Amino acid sequence: MSTYFIGDVHGCYDALQRLLEDIHYQPERDHLWFAGDLVNKGPESLRCMQLILSLPHANSVLGNHDLHLLALASGVLPESKSHNMEDIMESADRDHIVEWLRHRPLLHSHPQGTLVHAGLYPTWTLAASKGYAQEVERVLQGAQWRDLLANLYGNTPADWQESHSGWDRYRAIINIFTRMRFIDNHNQLDFSETSRETNQTHLSPWYKRCSIATPECPVYFGHWASLQGDSQHPDYISIDGGCVWGGKLLGVCIKD
Repeated sequence: MSTYFIGDVHGCYDALQRLLEDIHYQPERDHLWFAGDLVNKGPESLRCMQLILSLPHANSVLGNHDLHLLALASGVLPESKSHNMEDIMESADRDHIVEWLRHRPLLHSHPQGTLVHAGLYPTWTLAASKGYAQEVERVLQGAQWRDLLANLYGNTPADWQESHSGWDRYRAIINIFTRMRFIDNHNQLDFSETSRETNQTHLSPWYKRCSIATPECPVYFGHWASLQGDSQHPDYISIDGGCVWGGKLLGVCIKD
């Protein structure tokens, strides 16, 4: 049995099929964990979701585009909101896909690696990260899930304080797990930069301030397509190769 962590698919069905062929994927034996953003931007979000849901040992953490699909499908965003997921929205499988996605975690912890979509906050421990993820997961999987999605959008609070409460608290946790790239000298999230590097000297990639990962248990993350799968850090491993932008769909066998 092998466990693979796979980067942002974004509806790129052909690339996903080729990757599964390249790793000689054995459905009854191998386990797949996706870094989120399974949908949107690419041409075949529905086919990707149907394939992933058909596999016996496939799972995913949630990305910001997966949450965007949930917000659209739940009716808390207008249908006119920009997206490329009409195939899912018009499919008979829509409700099944929505139910599956809203029961996915924000963090997956494996003895050989931790998987998140965007990142982990620099002052958090791994145990605390798991707890904060579970806070949001309980709401998303419960009766208030539509209310959570209705209060999802926004860039504030930009930092983490244990005193954050209510929707602000959940929004801060979600933004850290699913949208974070650069942070400033005070650990405030900056959403203005998406490139690989910045000339703003007060900003750093979140993982350069984080101490959760170890050589024995690295942190794997997607979301940051401009890194092209190269974070230049041995313990914080980027697996978003920018497939939907003409790059590569990346997969890592975490045991080796």
